[in-house]
Amino acid sequence: METEIEKAMRVAMQYHQGQTRIGEGGRRVPYYEEHVKKVYEILEQEVGIRDTPLLVMALLHDTLEDTRLTRAQIAESFGDEIARQVDFLTRRKGQPFEEYTNRLFREGDDRAIVVKLADRLHNLRTILWVRDQRWIVKKLRQTQRDILGNLSERNLKEPYRSAARYLEGRIRERVCQVQNSLCLSGEEEEE
Repeated sequence: METEIEKAMRVAMQYHQGQTRIGEGGRRVPYYEEHVKKVYEILEQEVGIRDTPLLVMALLHDTLEDTRLTRAQIAESFGDEIARQVDFLTRRKGQPFEEYTNRLFREGDDRAIVVKLADRLHNLRTILWVRDQRWIVKKLRQTQRDILGNLSERNLKEPYRSAARYLEGRIRERVCQVQNSLCLSGEEEEE
């Protein structure tokens, strides 16, 4: 019998089929393998999370935004609460990033916040594969202002607080590494 995590992997792989993103060396790679699965692995392997609903959310975190999977389909397969939290992880078309993150950090549960942090950490680990420095600087600014800024105002409960602290530390380290790679200081990035 298929576990909830196996089912979420299958659904995510199915719905992200044919999608790609820029991978190492600037070549196009399958989106599921390069991003969705990596976010799951950060949570499961690096952070040591065993919380099935959180891991399911991680696998489905981009499906509403990037595929034709609907919230109703997620609710039918995984329950209303998973669907609701995946919805909080979804940025609406044309929605300003600040508005999206404010809503997520205000209304999403602690699990969704942890998924967002792992998502951003993976994006930062691969950000230098994109050759557009202005876009990278924009993403660094969003990370610091809209993600870490909101996180500092959110009181997460254990065990999610410990997971968030770990991920926040890795995010801050990676922001510094990216800034150094681009020869940016914190002040230059704020301009």
